[in-house]
Amino acid sequence: MKKYPLRRWMDLNEMTSGDLEKTSGVNASTIRHICRGQAASADKVKKLSSTTGIPPLVFFLPEENINFDVSGCKAVSMTALSAKCAGL
Repeated sequence: MKKYPLRRWMDLNEMTSGDLEKTSGVNASTIRHICRGQAASADKVKKLSSTTGIPPLVFFLPEENINFDVSGCKAVSMTALSAKCAGL
């Protein structure tokens, strides 16, 4: 099964859709839909992009950006921060 960038970012940061809902203001159900490659409104993309650091274009064109490297985006967990530092 494909893992879209938002799902990979959530895995890297050890976040559930409920956790991301609390920090982004986007409904957890909508986040799960986006994680499956479904389209989102510009407002939701703006909120998620601001929270995650994933560029809006990645959300608007999920299939074309399926391999986008999320490791350079905002990290919100110690695991993700450690992984970033290990790559320096």
